[in-house]
Amino acid sequence: MRSERSGHGSPPRHGVLRGVSPVALNDITSGFNIGKNLSLEPELAALCGFREQEIRYLLAPIAAERELKPEAVEEIVSTMRTWYNGYRFTTDPAGDDEELLYNPTNALYFLDHLYRRGKPPEELYDENLRTDRGKLAFLARTAAGAGVIEQLTSGDEQVTVARLARSFSADNLTARLEKDRSAVASMLYYMGLLTLTDRPGRLRIPNLVVRKLFLDRLLELYLDEVDSSGVRDLALELFQDGNLEPLRAFCEEKLLPVLSNRDRGAAPKLPGHGAVIGHGGSGVNETAVKTLFLSILFDDTRYVTFSELELDKQYADLCLLVRPEMRRYGYYDLLFEFKLVRRRELGLKGQELREMDEQAVRELPAVNKALGEVREQVDRYRAALVRSQGAETLNLRSYVVVAVGLERMLGEERIP
Repeated sequence: MRSERSGHGSPPRHGVLRGVSPVALNDITSGFNIGKNLSLEPELAALCGFREQEIRYLLAPIAAERELKPEAVEEIVSTMRTWYNGYRFTTDPAGDDEELLYNPTNALYFLDHLYRRGKPPEELYDENLRTDRGKLAFLARTAAGAGVIEQLTSGDEQVTVARLARSFSADNLTARLEKDRSAVASMLYYMGLLTLTDRPGRLRIPNLVVRKLFLDRLLELYLDEVDSSGVRDLALELFQDGNLEPLRAFCEEKLLPVLSNRDRGAAPKLPGHGAVIGHGGSGVNETAVKTLFLSILFDDTRYVTFSELELDKQYADLCLLVRPEMRRYGYYDLLFEFKLVRRRELGLKGQELREMDEQAVRELPAVNKALGEVREQVDRYRAALVRSQGAETLNLRSYVVVAVGLERMLGEERIP
């Protein structure tokens, strides 16, 4: 925001205020009464982030001092690109320059740790983001905020607004954030939790750090209704021994009922129940099931996580690849494919499904067909992943998960 103030015949004076969310200028400026919001000006689009060439410039002396090999440097840049890159601050880039920017707080946190320790940090986000988590928690307590968070975590990680809000008035801010999804999305943009795209009105999650913040919040929204104790232990058990059953049972017994209640329009304890993840007007879909697993399994200290990983021009639902420095601990790489069989395809009531034994559920024609399809998919993706990563690199386990209605969940490991 640029300021201009003149009086008593004095010439205009110019200044810049940075890092200030655009609450209406006249609400906070008092006598400072002439201001212009420059936050979307293309000439200033690179002001608040690092370009990749700047990252490499900062990395070069650290690599020299620590005697890092060129391939190690490229791996570091790749990690930083995945976790910190992705920001865009203008809809009209100057010239042909549309390079995405790195988050400077996280980039400097990473480089400082690399300089002092000679290796990347275990946790790839700066604890200074605790402030962002607090703001996100505030927004999640509003109906519109919870709905936007669910939408952003349901698949393509994007949200569309009619127009980006340019200011917020202090006297109606709370009311807008309670009901207006566009206002919530705009606020998330100014908080640095969403970024612009090349399509007007389209905002998206910029990188893995921010995705982690959203997924953590989503999991808290769901686990607010169930006993959350031990859920991270279930994930760690899967990482260490590859046993899917405890996590499958937890999701069937605790989380599917939450989805089921919301799909039927029941009023849960958390706000935002009108926007169910994966909801397209005809009920919860398999994306909702995948998102539940993603929110539970996302672990940046051990894995790089991919939703819709491209393999041979197709997309695997969920893939967790062990970070190189963590492979010595024996964690498994994990590959998942998900499917939902809707209850209307079965002609059964929910109570009937809940009372059937597992083998009987598996033998239902629609379920048997879905299991066959998802097994073929995950086997194909596994072969493609092994080709791309190398069999000697991976310690891979692959799984299929089929939700039957929102009453049962089937899971199995695929042994090659």
